[in-house]
Amino acid sequence: MACLELPSIIKSLYKDASQPGPGIVGIIHGLANDILVYIGIHNHAVSTIAKCMLYGSYRREKPWMMIKDGDLWSICSHLLFQKSLSNTGIIKVK
Repeated sequence: MACLELPSIIKSLYKDASQPGPGIVGIIHGLANDILVYIGIHNHAVSTIAKCMLYGSYRREKPWMMIKDGDLWSICSHLLFQKSLSNTGIIKVK
């Protein structure tokens, strides 16, 4: 199992690291590899949405382009759809 930490270089792209952007980028980074992945996310909203996407229970009301960071969520959703539950884990960390 690989534990991937979000690089500080990605965090520097955003003024406020508590916003969803860096967390979503971290999920994308982790899912882009064909390995067993366990991802810890600091942002509660990001971890909740990502878990719902992973388990197939996330339903959005607006198109991706009308959601904040929708371009990143679209990529994340696509990658989570391709992964199986047996080799992916997402958890909220403190």
